[in-house]
Amino acid sequence: MVLIAALVDNAWTLTVLLALAGVANGLGQPAANLLLATVVPARRLGLAMAAKQSGVPGGALLGGVAVPTVALTMGWRWGFVGGALLALVVVVAPPRVGVAGRSSPVRSEPDLGARLLVMYSLVGLLGAAAAGSLVAFLTAGAFGWSWPGLLNLSVLRNNPSAPGAATGATQTGVYIGAASGPALAGLTVDAVGYGALWLGCGLALAASAIVANRLARQMQQRHAAR
Repeated sequence: MVLIAALVDNAWTLTVLLALAGVANGLGQPAANLLLATVVPARRLGLAMAAKQSGVPGGALLGGVAVPTVALTMGWRWGFVGGALLALVVVVAPPRVGVAGRSSPVRSEPDLGARLLVMYSLVGLLGAAAAGSLVAFLTAGAFGWSWPGLLNLSVLRNNPSAPGAATGATQTGVYIGAASGPALAGLTVDAVGYGALWLGCGLALAASAIVANRLARQMQQRHAAR
């Protein structure tokens, strides 16, 4: 964020630095999931994941508030400086936590096989592509980001031995969808119109629901076979 505030003077520089920020987010999400799976008791993991995922739209809300309060009064660069200061507080003053309820060490190999992890990733890819496309054009589309917490919770509960590695794999699909969705949405609107965009988002969500339903059945069969 500091680099954005200090260096950006054209769209290309902004794009490159935002991509670097995306890398930081990609590293932070699996790490946060691993932390929650390690220190939060299983009975409270759903609540903890909901709180963690609420931080994403919460951060977007703060960014929106910063436009009239900071960007329009002090300049847009100071908005990024403020965001950097908030991030610094989290880095230098993390809460003290202890391990709760973990009886086995964390491994690097997920409990689920590659096929099931790919299905999780596909659900995330399709859902993120549709949600990202809607957010690009509709504020109400932000409600489309309520599902990642449930997706990550399912991944964590089904991969207790390697929560970080598992969510790292499945988040790959989410990020591909989130990155490609808005770009494809813009191209679709310019070439065909909004009707095609709404149809495409609907089809993507329907496909995501179909894959999620198939995944749920396979997970039920897997648990029943134990």
